[in-house]
Amino acid sequence: MFCPQCGKQIEDGASFCPFCGVKIGEASSQYGPGPTPGSIPGPVVRPAAPRKGFFRALFDFSFSEFITPKLIKFQYIIATIVNILFMLIFMILIIVKGFMVSASKGFVALIICLIIFPILFLLSQIWIRMWLEILIVIFHISDNIKKLVQK
Repeated sequence: MFCPQCGKQIEDGASFCPFCGVKIGEASSQYGPGPTPGSIPGPVVRPAAPRKGFFRALFDFSFSEFITPKLIKFQYIIATIVNILFMLIFMILIIVKGFMVSASKGFVALIICLIIFPILFLLSQIWIRMWLEILIVIFHISDNIKKLVQK
């Protein structure tokens, strides 16, 4: 049995709807005939446009499909690896240069590098991540505008 007011399924023989509180015998006379299941309109769902594969998007000369969002994870991994290598190379160069001058300057350089370079790594990693996220936001804005235009 269904409530004539809200259309939800209720127990057979119920005198009140547990969802909207209307008395079952009075609902049809007070409000007119209620909705039937399936007559309540739901959200309109449009099928998504089929996405092109990577190589079709790569050679799409109309630029209707973007490949950057598909490559962003790979770009982030490469940027992280380059960042790590860059920090390690400079840290090693500074430590070696310090030890070439004297042992005490080498130990000072080692301690400074162990404090400064992790902070520099984190700051540069945050900077890389922020720019890649800004890039993705631009592509999401483009997709959302395309969806609004299609409506």
